[in-house]
Amino acid sequence: MKSSLAITTLVGWLIGFIDGSCHRAMAQNVGPKDPFSEGLNDIISHNYLKAIDDFTVAANNGNSDASFNLGLIYFYGEGTPVSYKNSAYWMIKSADEGNVRAEFNLIWSYQDGNGVPKDYDQAAFWQQKVTDQGYDDEYNLSEMFSNGSDRPNNHISAIMWTRNAAEHGDAISEEALALNYGAQGSFPNDVVEAFHWHKKAALQGIEDAQVNLASAYWNAQGTPESLVLAYEWEDIAASQGDDTAAYSCAEIAKKLTPQQLIQAKTLADNFKPQ
Repeated sequence: MKSSLAITTLVGWLIGFIDGSCHRAMAQNVGPKDPFSEGLNDIISHNYLKAIDDFTVAANNGNSDASFNLGLIYFYGEGTPVSYKNSAYWMIKSADEGNVRAEFNLIWSYQDGNGVPKDYDQAAFWQQKVTDQGYDDEYNLSEMFSNGSDRPNNHISAIMWTRNAAEHGDAISEEALALNYGAQGSFPNDVVEAFHWHKKAALQGIEDAQVNLASAYWNAQGTPESLVLAYEWEDIAASQGDDTAAYSCAEIAKKLTPQQLIQAKTLADNFKPQ
């Protein structure tokens, strides 16, 4: 586990990926003039200072999602100086109102001493709160937002928690994040980031990631071309029963020298999932 609060800023995702359906989902059960809805609109307009004001009004009226958003805003310094203390204040308020996302963030806040004194008893307390609600890790939280729960089902939060899970080493989330950076993903296309996350998932034994990593090496996507490494990862995936990978191995082998083929096979044979 990384000793950091590795959450993706909700503000960033709102700017880049919010659409009408997501906006309605996040602001469900509130009117168009509700401060929480106004805060979302402010983010879309890049009016961060007004977003802080509107979310603060909503938070003080008991909207735990608004408190959670403020916690993220202060943590990442969107429209305001970074303040871990203010971030923790709003996360605690949100968590006290039952927001499981905020509860989870407080585990790391107390474990790392971000905005609050380092306190492992408090970290354990919030971990238990999260576990009691059935979400015992970051991947489960990303699934919660993808598949629906007592919180609004919205794409923004699913993205955020998928990245959170990936940054804490969950292999499935690493590969999901890599795909989101691809041409058909939710993020702006970034082959370097996609390669980074494909590799992390591949090293943990995720077959699809291994195939995608091989493709990246073969087609020089986010990394210099290397047919030796492309063969290595196709061979590793083929050893797990991927017929397409086995076919790709045969195709890549045609382009390798005998020495390169020996090198690639040796690398594959020596691979052990991390």
